[in-house]
Amino acid sequence: MASSKQELENGFKDVDEILKQIDDAMQQQDVHQTGTLNNLIVKLLSTGNCTRNVRYLDKAITKIQEIIRYIDSHEVVVKLLNNLSSALLMRYERTGDVEDLESAISSVIKAIEATPDSDPDLTSRVSNLVKMQLQKYQRTGNTDYLEEAISNARQALEKTPIGRPGRVFLLANLSTALSQRYEQTCDEETLDDAISLAEEANNFTTEHKPDVGSDSSSNVRDTKQSEGAGRLSNLGSLLYMRYQRRHNISDLDDAISKMKEADDLMAQNHPDFKSFLNNFGAILFSKYEKTRDAGDLLEAISKAREAVRATPDSHPDLSGRLSNLSNMLFKQYEVAPNQAPSKQAYLEEAVSEGRKAVRLTPDSHPDLADRLNNLSNMLFKQYRETSNEKHLREAISEARRAVHTALEPQRDPETAFKSRDSITRESFKRVFSRVWNTIHLENSAAFAVQLSSFSSMLLELYEKTGELKHLDEAISVARSVIRATPYRHPDMARRLDHLMKMLLERYEKLDDIKDRDEAGTLAIERANLGDNC
Repeated sequence: MASSKQELENGFKDVDEILKQIDDAMQQQDVHQTGTLNNLIVKLLSTGNCTRNVRYLDKAITKIQEIIRYIDSHEVVVKLLNNLSSALLMRYERTGDVEDLESAISSVIKAIEATPDSDPDLTSRVSNLVKMQLQKYQRTGNTDYLEEAISNARQALEKTPIGRPGRVFLLANLSTALSQRYEQTCDEETLDDAISLAEEANNFTTEHKPDVGSDSSSNVRDTKQSEGAGRLSNLGSLLYMRYQRRHNISDLDDAISKMKEADDLMAQNHPDFKSFLNNFGAILFSKYEKTRDAGDLLEAISKAREAVRATPDSHPDLSGRLSNLSNMLFKQYEVAPNQAPSKQAYLEEAVSEGRKAVRLTPDSHPDLADRLNNLSNMLFKQYRETSNEKHLREAISEARRAVHTALEPQRDPETAFKSRDSITRESFKRVFSRVWNTIHLENSAAFAVQLSSFSSMLLELYEKTGELKHLDEAISVARSVIRATPYRHPDMARRLDHLMKMLLERYEKLDDIKDRDEAGTLAIERANLGDNC
């Protein structure tokens, strides 16, 4: 449940009170207050309203830096350096300021260098460093940071006794690092190692659940619960990755089980709440595709909607979450009975969310072409439902943009268009004819499906308007579909028939013998295929 306004105000008062206690302790100038100061900092950083509010994080960071200059206790300074690094990382995660990440890494390294090997706190400090190095890898894409994080985590894990509490953080962070290496290498052994470590971390968390009836503070219990939810979510995501690789249904079932456990524990203010909802929705959608259980699809849509609602408008992941929701809604439209009153509403919402996803997707994004193509197909379906020419023309426009975007990486930079709006039918034709021969054969099958749909839309527009320019373009695209289709492909016969039909239509309109001859050649090819293709 979301906190009420009064609860938030009380939380902010708690933060202000802790800051006042720190000031009072510093003014006493008592060497015995140094330990108290660190304890107050720990209390401050475990207060939710401090960690969620950048203004209070700013105050906390400034206060820690001030205390470090104020005291001369080596032991306390080391603890404060570690706490400073944690606070800086929190602020980086909320603002994206890379200077905070660099400062966090610098502070925790100083703390580690000053920590004896026998100190039980060394484990958690190395774990913090690993987490930050992973953040730097994610920011820069430089795999050196990833490999350094893995190396540091492995070395620390070897030195850490099984019963030491800090070990669980190393396990979790090493698991995350290995999962990211798997995404780079697709090495199955790496993924298995990541899952094994995540399971060990989760088992430790389960065995050391906070006792609700104990005298532990609610902040401590909330923190432990939050950590448990995060580890369950991570394990569920890893099991899903393995399901995608090996298609073992037990991995999918286990992934859903872990995600449901995480869902029971995950608070809305958890830093991974939004991505958790999105991932959970995707996993449930995969389950639906396997079982065709309508309940799985509806639950997937529910989680995807929650993820979209929880994601700020400026968040870079919003476009992907909107796209996921749009695809799920379109699937719900497709499977809903024709008489279902909500059927059209699902289609309208799918189109609406798809438009938003495309609008928010940068031109350079690798998924833009797929999102444009999906939106085009939804609009074409909407046209079929409504016979509204506006939907058909929009579907064609988005399909043309999708094809152009798919070709764009292979173009000469001199042909780059200044904006999406400049992708006219004529400019598209010039680019398409220039680069078609550069399409790699292994990519052509999926591209042919996209082009085939585009050609059908153009033919539909010709039949509605009678304008031959649409038929000309439909024929041009259909020829490329044939070129991209292997000879014995199951769809070859249908695609030959489609092109023949259009050529004969144009022959009847223009009486151009070339169209008749080309249609005749295609008819011979079609006959040679027989009925088995």
